[in-house]
Amino acid sequence: MKKNIFGLREFDIDLYKLRSPNFYKNMITQRNKVYSKFNKFLININNCFCLLCGSKKKKIFLKWKKYTLLSCMSCSAVYTNINFKKFKSQYFHSNVTKRKINKQEMLKTFNYRLNNFAYERIEYIKENIKIKKNDIIFDYGCGFGSFLYALKKKNILCKGMDFDADSVKFCKSKKLDVTDLPLENQKNNSLKLITLFDVIEHLNEPISFLKTASKKLKKNGNLLMFTPNIHSISGKLMGPDHNMFAVFNHLCFYNLKSLNYLVKKTGFKIIKIDYFGLDIKDYLQMLESKNKNIKFNKILNQISNTLQSVIDKSSLSNSMRVIIKKI
Repeated sequence: MKKNIFGLREFDIDLYKLRSPNFYKNMITQRNKVYSKFNKFLININNCFCLLCGSKKKKIFLKWKKYTLLSCMSCSAVYTNINFKKFKSQYFHSNVTKRKINKQEMLKTFNYRLNNFAYERIEYIKENIKIKKNDIIFDYGCGFGSFLYALKKKNILCKGMDFDADSVKFCKSKKLDVTDLPLENQKNNSLKLITLFDVIEHLNEPISFLKTASKKLKKNGNLLMFTPNIHSISGKLMGPDHNMFAVFNHLCFYNLKSLNYLVKKTGFKIIKIDYFGLDIKDYLQMLESKNKNIKFNKILNQISNTLQSVIDKSSLSNSMRVIIKKI
């Protein structure tokens, strides 16, 4: 990260190192497979109610085949037309299936993620949250543990969890304190910070989860969430072709109004919301998949970085960083 000519934070993310060469094509293929397997759990939108607040007042936000994203007219959350009474028992299986397909890609990109994301996240936390020597950071949904590995290198107390057995095994090979047990198994009032990097959008019971998180945090403890912003520029441009669409995996999308509803119901308050996305590079990667002879992201890298910083500053990028505090 650096400051550009406009004085804005600018990130130089190399998608060729972050993702596999066929990332976009594989994403579309995987989406179609998941849809074919789980579309039986979709219901008529007239029978849907908001995943967050329970309201039945909604309007169509985005539609792809029979899979529909609905915008709640009460709390503004964007949710899916999934029948969770039947799909609930299936969800983690579908998520683990996706993780296993991406396993080799994650292993190959571990060092890049470590050096270009993990350490930057630590600096971001230091800038915004006071972490003392004996404070514990808990990374929920830690994946292959690059963030935990960076914390350990910085001598910051940390531990994590993931439901994927391969991820837990890999973390343990790195001598990291990681379990596959749910958050409920952590001691009450024991954690200073819980991090949810691209997790909250996967949860079909976000209010229940945050209530549990509140019990595990110390007084004035914090929770840091990175989550997709479906109201972003690239969300509008790419629609269902965006990787954040993620059918049957991304279940609820948030904005300021829905986040305020979430924290009010769970004993938190919002401290800060920042936006840092990959809108331009995501869009260019989609174009590359359709024009394989032109490396748009390589050719337009610098202008892409600078333009993205302006989009971030305008709160229109496709990733939000949300810091909330227990009250």
